[in-house]
Amino acid sequence: MTIIVTKTRNNKKYHYLQKSVRIKENIYTLNAFIGAGDITEKEKNKLKIQFMPKLLEKERELLNRHNYKKYTYLTRKKAETIELVSKKYFEKINPTNPAYNSYKEYFITHLTYNSNAIEGSTLTLSNVDDVLNENIIPKNTTKTEFYEAKNSKDAIKFIENYVGDLNEQFIKQIHKILMKDILDNSGNYRNIQVYIRGTTFIPPNAKNINVKMKNLINWYHSNKKQYHPLELAAIIHTDFETIHPFIDGNGRVGRLLINYILLKNNIPQIIIEVKNRRKYLNLLKEFQTSKKNNYENIINFLYTTLTKNMKDQKII
Repeated sequence: MTIIVTKTRNNKKYHYLQKSVRIKENIYTLNAFIGAGDITEKEKNKLKIQFMPKLLEKERELLNRHNYKKYTYLTRKKAETIELVSKKYFEKINPTNPAYNSYKEYFITHLTYNSNAIEGSTLTLSNVDDVLNENIIPKNTTKTEFYEAKNSKDAIKFIENYVGDLNEQFIKQIHKILMKDILDNSGNYRNIQVYIRGTTFIPPNAKNINVKMKNLINWYHSNKKQYHPLELAAIIHTDFETIHPFIDGNGRVGRLLINYILLKNNIPQIIIEVKNRRKYLNLLKEFQTSKKNNYENIINFLYTTLTKNMKDQKII
């Protein structure tokens, strides 16, 4: 996790971007100087984004010096590509770039459109833009689709500003925000059996949800240092979708969990595009109907999605 620390020398404050990196049994602390004197929290957040590439470069140099381990699923080449893509992303997408605010609007609009469209929303990209950025309710928009778009923006901002670690309360809050004014039971696990169209897989019995979600969170905390963040995001997403803990909104919550884990580890958020809906859902179905628990195909799908996003957004 990346934090900002302040040190005082001769009555003057010095601020550093700091990250701890574990390599085998050793923990290394990396620092990047970002400024001196009194800095507001808002300025600190801008500086954090601005100096992220410098810290990522230091991390990459450290890992290379120690011949960092191979990952469970990703090749070293793919892991290095993710590092380089992340560095370029934070060099371009930071508050010093005059286009930063317009990029954020672009990203939230496209993420909202695609994630909701995967679940069947009929709103076009232009409709979503009207709702999110123009405060216009498009003609023939249903109440549900309007709130799905509006709530998505709030949920994206929530995960971006969240400073804690993954836990059940955090997941329930994402659901509560996404399902506000849509579901009466938003933010609570389901108490009925649910079913998924187009697959023989049937999600767990409702009475087992609490235990399975606790096990998922415990697994995350026990294993988060053992996997590359992209691997971790894919595994948590896949297992979350398999548990299917909510009556509705599981796909949208799960895709935000991917972005939360990537963002927490200084990797760009991704947009799974609706044009890839069939492939994405088929990968989940294949995993859920198999007894092998092999995450490789889903991880490679997210890797391809990340690199394609960055090319489409002209980051690389």
